[in-house]
Amino acid sequence: MTHKMVHLQIIGLKADVLPVIHTLGELGCLHIDRAGEDTGGMIHPLTVDAVLLRRQEELNLQLLQVSGMVDYLRIDPALAGLVEPDSAGLAEQIDQLLPHLQALVNRRDRLRAEQELLPRFEETMRKLLPLFPATASDADYVSFGLLLSREHAEVPGIIQRHAAEITGGRAEVTLGPIDAATQAMLITAPRAFAEAIGAMLDRQDVARLRLPTEFDSTSPDAAIASLRRRLNTVQEECTAVERELEALGRQYGPALAARQSVLQDELQTYNILSRLGETEQTFVVQGWTPQADLERLQTTLHERFGERVIVHTLPLTEADRRRAPVALTNPAVARPFEGLVHMYSTPRYDGIDPTRLMALFLPFFFGMMLGDIGYGAVLLGGMLLLRRRFKPGMLRNLTTILAYGAGWSILFGLLFGELFGPLGEELGLHPLLFDRASPAHLIDLLAMTLAVGVVHILLGLLLGLWEGVRGRDRHHLLERGGRLLGLVALLLVVGVLVDLLPEGLMTPALALLVVGTVLLSASLGKIGIVIGPIEMIGLLGNVLSYLRIAAIGLSSVYLARVAGEIAGAVGSIIVGIIIAVLLHVLNLVLGAFSPTIQSLRLHYVEFFRNFYEGGGRAYEPFRYRLATHE
Repeated sequence: MTHKMVHLQIIGLKADVLPVIHTLGELGCLHIDRAGEDTGGMIHPLTVDAVLLRRQEELNLQLLQVSGMVDYLRIDPALAGLVEPDSAGLAEQIDQLLPHLQALVNRRDRLRAEQELLPRFEETMRKLLPLFPATASDADYVSFGLLLSREHAEVPGIIQRHAAEITGGRAEVTLGPIDAATQAMLITAPRAFAEAIGAMLDRQDVARLRLPTEFDSTSPDAAIASLRRRLNTVQEECTAVERELEALGRQYGPALAARQSVLQDELQTYNILSRLGETEQTFVVQGWTPQADLERLQTTLHERFGERVIVHTLPLTEADRRRAPVALTNPAVARPFEGLVHMYSTPRYDGIDPTRLMALFLPFFFGMMLGDIGYGAVLLGGMLLLRRRFKPGMLRNLTTILAYGAGWSILFGLLFGELFGPLGEELGLHPLLFDRASPAHLIDLLAMTLAVGVVHILLGLLLGLWEGVRGRDRHHLLERGGRLLGLVALLLVVGVLVDLLPEGLMTPALALLVVGTVLLSASLGKIGIVIGPIEMIGLLGNVLSYLRIAAIGLSSVYLARVAGEIAGAVGSIIVGIIIAVLLHVLNLVLGAFSPTIQSLRLHYVEFFRNFYEGGGRAYEPFRYRLATHE
């Protein structure tokens, strides 16, 4: 179901515009539209002056800084409610913390870079070590390490020739392999030629091995030892910095989270100004609120602003009804399914909300497919445990939906007499309805599945017909009325063919089928004479589509039986148990995934098309994250 919405227009003096917006944000019940779209030019978009724009830029900068601090300290936004949102006090704390935090983060980044780079330097230095001549340990000599691609075989000769020219033949040059694609080149020369050789290498644009400054002036052996010692201490320093950041997060977490929420709310305030309208002296807010919140909104605005702010309720035109935002209201048991409805399409304000129907049928279909006491119990326990770990949202709703399906699986497991497949039969469990895995009951299973599909589609067509009557929509009346008559006629024909109904009903049934086809064709226009009969055949296909419930259920049953048979056929008990457990786990995973997808498909494709028209827009009230603001 949907909340009854009220179309509002709030008019006040321009001097009160920001306090009014703050109040609306605290109330959190007004969906604000862009004002002035349907006033014939009487209301113009609100002009935002330079002062407000500068303030918005300042808030954006502050939010960027605070959000960065929140991310660095890994602060949970939920901590915002633990402190009073005193923006001045929080800003002072943040100003004191910011430079210290920046220094810590910079230090942590440098340490992490060292952790990543030093092992590479050490490995390369070890590979270069055999190339160093005896003069490399002499303080009057300097060494240059180069990494060269093997594809450029001519480069080493060019560099060696230039080094010899610069040093008058006093440079020692050696080559050695690093890997399949790279070779190392080492140039050792008197320190007096270091600058000239470095400039030559820069001109040649070759990759040089540049050790960190603190290791560059030592001998190769000493550099490797220093690299190893540094690696041992870097991790300790990095851990110490992380601990200090964690301590800062605990100390400043609530303040930073609260400040972030305050800044986000303030920016919301300035962003919402672009939706407001204005006259010469007043501002205008136009939007929607649920009927249940109207009195609270009016009372609060009157208490704070008196006669300076006026709240008008606007009459709902037909156009307004089509564009009114939709706020769903369903009992707690059906609420997790609202996300699945929105995933397909948001209901129209004056349309049917299918959430409760989906809450009834989707777990029912799921249970028919899985239909095993053992699988249902394991899935139910797992979903209840996961549900506690998730915060309210889509994942938690999904665990709740699967828990409902697991409950129906246990019930159908009792009806079918299944407990981890054939294990129930071995333990003396007998089906209360019939054994769906038995060939003798295959027709019973298919008939039950088709009966469920017929009921589901008939319900959708009846709802669609009612929608057409309520909306006085001739197209929908013809289309859905024709489908309904056609389905009833097909059921009568089938009943006569299987001797459930007397043969005398065949002629009326065929006549009814013709009438239904004509009505359906008339709703489709000129092309209906061709498409109408095809659509009627498609209706039969929609009913047969529900056989997937039986097919997926049987596949789960037989996989469970295979698990038991393989376990019994293996000579080792332990190996047999392991194989059986693995196959049952696989079956349970498939049994949770496939029934969910197929149940959704039966709703989205076969059920919704008969009555449901989405295209609505969700109710998104302007709401602050924190209750109070400056």
